[in-house]
Amino acid sequence: MKSYAMDSPYGLGIKGDKIFVCDGDSGLKVYDKTDVENLIPLNHFNDINTFDVIPLEKVCL
Repeated sequence: MKSYAMDSPYGLGIKGDKIFVCDGDSGLKVYDKTDVENLIPLNHFNDINTFDVIPLEKVCL
C-alpha cells in the first residue's frame, strides 16, 4: 500500500486512466493511474475549492 499527502480530501472520481481528487481548499488534483502504486500527477487546479467531482464523457483535463 502507498499513501499520498492530501490536505482535506473529499471527493474522488475515476475516468479511464485518470483519478480526480477533490482536496478541499487545495483544489482539484488529477493523476494518471496507469500504475496504481505510482500515481503520476497530471494537473493541479489550486484556485478552486472542491468537494465533489463527476468526470464527464467528453471533457478531458
